[in-house]
Amino acid sequence: MGAKQTTAEMNLAAQIAILSDHISVAVESKLREQGHSLSTFQLLSTIQSSEANITQAELAQRIGITAASLCESLKNASNKGLVEQKLSETDRRAKRVSLTPKGRKLIEKTLGELDSVNRQMLQGLTPKQQSDMVSLLTKCIDSLAKGRR
Repeated sequence: MGAKQTTAEMNLAAQIAILSDHISVAVESKLREQGHSLSTFQLLSTIQSSEANITQAELAQRIGITAASLCESLKNASNKGLVEQKLSETDRRAKRVSLTPKGRKLIEKTLGELDSVNRQMLQGLTPKQQSDMVSLLTKCIDSLAKGRR
């Protein structure tokens, strides 16, 4: 971050933080209605978005939490029948995590309900503006993720 941030850059970061807070409140409200937490949703959606069974180490890195925190979250999700853990066939030291049918059903239902939050947030934007925003935010996320590696 060598160069001094411009006012516009600081405002962008502040606006994204405020947007994140508003989204979190709306999402948490929807999740509470179903008896789940934001952390459970993040866990399940991250597992779902991985193309193959993801290792616990990869999962912790993607979510941005410690291995110890992940173990507790996985234990809770496993006890609820939402995820399953198996030893990796290629590396017996690693565990791979996947959604159970119950976990897949929950995440699909939740994503459907959260679509209303997304529609509300984007209602004033044209399809082109929405597409541009997704593209730009993805670039910002990628830039920040590269800095954490």
